Amino acid sequence: MEQVILRRAGDKDLKQVQKLIGKSFLPESDDATYTKILKSYLNDQFVNKLVFLFELEGKAIGMVIAHPWVMVPKPKKLKRVYWHISNFYLFPKFRGKGYGEQSLILVREEAKKQGVEKMLVYAGHDIAAFFERNGFYNQDTLLEYKV
Repeated sequence: MEQVILRRAGDKDLKQVQKLIGKSFLPESDDATYTKILKSYLNDQFVNKLVFLFELEGKAIGMVIAHPWVMVPKPKKLKRVYWHISNFYLFPKFRGKGYGEQSLILVREEAKKQGVEKMLVYAGHDIAAFFERNGFYNQDTLLEYKV
């Protein structure tokens, strides 16, 4: 099996990231207003996010967005950063072949390099089992309040 590469997305990747996010939210992505808002979000330097592409043989096969949360320091842990993982997405033709697991391993390795203490994901039922198979565990403590 070919090896997946994790690469931080840059300005030149905007169209590819838009395509990946759009594919994960079909059919809304056909809407011009949505595309404009998405482009603004991806270019917004004030939204704390790291966008990564998963590549195979130089072509994007998926992506993930990590939203760093800087936590309150503790006496023995002065630097505390969590990543909220969102938009973990692979094109359908790459699913079920081990590329998702490879990609998640690369994300975990990058998080470790950056001193991240924990990664959190709010996973829907369709992908929760994938994350649990790959070392995430269900805390059953996420509470949600819709404003």
